[in-house]
Amino acid sequence: MNSKLIVLNWKTNPISGVEATKLGVKIKDLIKNKKNVEVVMCPPAPFIPLVMPKRKNKGLAVGAQDAFFVGSGSYTGRASSEMFKSLGCEYVIVGHSEKRQDGDTDEVVAKKVESVIRSNMKAIICVGEEIRDKEGKYLNLIRHQVISAISLVKKSYLKDVIIAYEPLWAIGKDAYKADDPESFFHNAVFIKKAFATVSGSEMAVKLPVLYGGSVTADNALKFLVSGRADGLLIGRVSLLPEQVKDIIYMAEQLGNNK
Repeated sequence: MNSKLIVLNWKTNPISGVEATKLGVKIKDLIKNKKNVEVVMCPPAPFIPLVMPKRKNKGLAVGAQDAFFVGSGSYTGRASSEMFKSLGCEYVIVGHSEKRQDGDTDEVVAKKVESVIRSNMKAIICVGEEIRDKEGKYLNLIRHQVISAISLVKKSYLKDVIIAYEPLWAIGKDAYKADDPESFFHNAVFIKKAFATVSGSEMAVKLPVLYGGSVTADNALKFLVSGRADGLLIGRVSLLPEQVKDIIYMAEQLGNNK
C-alpha cells in the first residue's frame, strides 16, 4: 500500500445535516493538493449525500459505517451495500465492535463483507479483543475474526479487504489508553499470517492493516512510523478538523519521504 489510509468514523455525529455539511467541507479543504494519503469520511447514513464530492476527488472517498447484506426486501430500518454504492460510497466499515455488541455474529459479519465486495466497494473489517491476557490467548480470537470474516469472499476478491485492528479496551470515551505501536506491529503481522491461510502469502503481504482505538494527533505518528500501520481508523477525533489536519499532514509527509 503506497499511500496511508485515514478513515474517519463519525459514528452518530454530528446532530444535524447543516453541521455535517460544514464538517465535510472543512475536511475536503484539508486534503486539497495532498499526495500519498487517502482520507475516507464515514458519516451517518443520512448525511452521506451531503458530504459526497460533486466530482471525483483523488485522495478523498466516502464510506458507510455499516451495510445490510441483502440488496432489497422487507427489512425495515436496513440499508444495503448496493444502496450505499449507488450513492457513490467506495468503502464500508464492517464488524465494528459496537455492531458486534449489538448482535452482529461472525456469520453476519461474513455476509456483510461478501455483500460489500460484491457491490464493488472495499470492506474495512474491524477485529480486536475485549481483554488482552498475558498468555496471548486473545490472538486465537483475532485469528478467528479474520478468517471467519473473509470466509464467503472469493480469493480473487480479497484484494478489496482492509483490516482495522481495534482492541475494545481502547475504544470509546471511557477508554483509558491506546495500544502501543510495538504491540500493534506484532498484532498486524499476526493478522497478515491469519489472512494468508485463506489468501496465500503474496496477497497477505499486500493486505492493509490499520490501527484504531483512541487515535489522536499526539499518538498517530507513532503508530504510522514505529507501528508501521498502513493507516488509521479514527473515532471521536474525526470530528475535530484541527487534529485531522495534523494527522493528514503526518501521513502525507511519510509518503513524501519514501
